[in-house]
Amino acid sequence: MNDKPWFAHYDKGVPHSFEIPQVPLQHFLEESARKYPDRACTIFKGAVITFREMDALANSIAAALVDMGVKKGDRVGIFMPNTPQFVMIYFGILKAGGVVVATNPLYTPPEIEHQANDAGIEYMFVMTNFYETIKKAQPKTKIKKMIVTNLKETLPPVLRVLFTLAREKKGGFRIEGGLRDGDVWLKDLLAKYKGAPKPNVEVRPDDTALFQYSGGTTGVSKGAVATHYNVVADTLMIKSWMTTLEEGKEILLMAIPLFHVYGMVAGMHFALACGASMVMVPNARDIHDVLENIHKYKPTIFPGVPTLYNAINNHPEAVARNERDFRKVERRQGVRGLRSLGGADRHALQSAARREPHRLHRFAAPQCGRQNHQPGRRRDRNAGGRSWRTGDQRSDGDEGLSQHAHRNRQHPAQTQGR
Repeated sequence: MNDKPWFAHYDKGVPHSFEIPQVPLQHFLEESARKYPDRACTIFKGAVITFREMDALANSIAAALVDMGVKKGDRVGIFMPNTPQFVMIYFGILKAGGVVVATNPLYTPPEIEHQANDAGIEYMFVMTNFYETIKKAQPKTKIKKMIVTNLKETLPPVLRVLFTLAREKKGGFRIEGGLRDGDVWLKDLLAKYKGAPKPNVEVRPDDTALFQYSGGTTGVSKGAVATHYNVVADTLMIKSWMTTLEEGKEILLMAIPLFHVYGMVAGMHFALACGASMVMVPNARDIHDVLENIHKYKPTIFPGVPTLYNAINNHPEAVARNERDFRKVERRQGVRGLRSLGGADRHALQSAARREPHRLHRFAAPQCGRQNHQPGRRRDRNAGGRSWRTGDQRSDGDEGLSQHAHRNRQHPAQTQGR
């Protein structure tokens, strides 16, 4: 009797199991920097940061954090949208041995206070247009220093000048009166620590990598703990399903928010694991900008959600551009994972994929082996084996327990307070 009948329904080429390497998350960036040093890691409004450059920037940030006093296991916050800065900061924190706490940049001061206190954040990276929001929350938190960056710092030179003249002040990106309370500019740290080697901090697979907070839809936002091993496993599970993947050649449209676990894992981690270039989109609701990036960079992979696909499908610019922009793009794979769309919408989007032959993918949001975060606990580890079957990870049962094969215990799934 076949005790795993779902294997028969796997796509051709998807492995039934695989060994999970004993490496920390930053291994993905470091390996892509080694294999594809001159390939674009991020593309932002035409500005390119290569994998080699991104790895070096992350090393500089890590060195700066260690000199500031960040120790292994310390929680460091990120409060910004999808920009190249998010990527370099994220991996800089990990290389310093810190724990990433990516926070929704649309949060209000009270929401920031709750999350910062629950996680124990002492250092926060923030975009200039959100600086005052964090300053309002800071007195009621343990945040003692902010590292601040401006959107224009990763723009191409011409756009940087235009942004400074036309949008910086109007859009709230200029901090009147300068930074306060010992806060520092990211650009100054990058200049000071340029060329610095990665700090000598041992980061093991079972060390905590991030605290990922639920959206708080039905209650107070709750933190889930993920180890490096957990997220490496999630990333490689996603990669294993991409059977037509061409490593070092893909272009991924990074529109899904990176502060969300879906964008973080199925977008950023996946891209770094396969040497894919990420086209950064700070605001996915700006469909004009999304379409401009699709038109200019011809992404081959687009992780998204039905509401985003629908918004694109129904936007007048998409209709106008169908034949002109997309007919020359090679179609290697069609739309997948559209069961959550209604029949009419699914048919419309599938038709759009035939007209606009990019690969649109809707990955399931990863349910990694996460644990409830309890304030005051410095670290959590997962117990159990080192090999998962790709079909054995599931969340089911009346008690809402997330079950993992080859694990010695069960962890409560984050089913409340989302």
